[in-house]
Amino acid sequence: MITKTILIISLISFSWSFKKSDLTRLLNTNQCDICDLSNVNLAGKNLSKADLSGTNLSGANLRGANLEEVSFWGSNLENANFSESKLRNADMQGSELKGAIFDNSQLKLAYLQGSNLENTSFKNSGLWGTNFTGASINNCDFTNASLSSAKLIEVELQNSSLKNTILYNATISESTLSKDQCRYAKSEKAILKDVKCE
Repeated sequence: MITKTILIISLISFSWSFKKSDLTRLLNTNQCDICDLSNVNLAGKNLSKADLSGTNLSGANLRGANLEEVSFWGSNLENANFSESKLRNADMQGSELKGAIFDNSQLKLAYLQGSNLENTSFKNSGLWGTNFTGASINNCDFTNASLSSAKLIEVELQNSSLKNTILYNATISESTLSKDQCRYAKSEKAILKDVKCE
């Protein structure tokens, strides 16, 4: 019975940790598409222009990392920590970002189209020109973030926090906002088209 329990614990531990060979591949080549890097610690690493398409980075620590122009297309980034990281021009289209943390990060001109951003935090982040078209935005926190010139098309924002968010010149289209959010967006000189204020 004890041996069986140890085996089960080992299998569970293995299934929730990254593959060392995948980490070595990433650090040596700056590429690791369709890899298992779950729960890996890459805090402070320079991974600029890396290819991490389709990779499992759930629970990963990427705090303070340089992730500019990295491709995370179609990756699992659930509960990953991107705090204080640089993500300019990063491609996160179609990615799972539920519960991810981007506080105090720079995501200028990042691509988040079609991503799942449920319970994701962007507090104090720079999101200038970021594209959120078709993203699933539910209960996101954009407190004190800059969304200037961002594209928020076909998104539902009414359950997210826009407290002190800069929305100047942001395009909000074919979307649903709360009445308070609509008033705030207009006062911030956002561009509203076909928006429902409920």
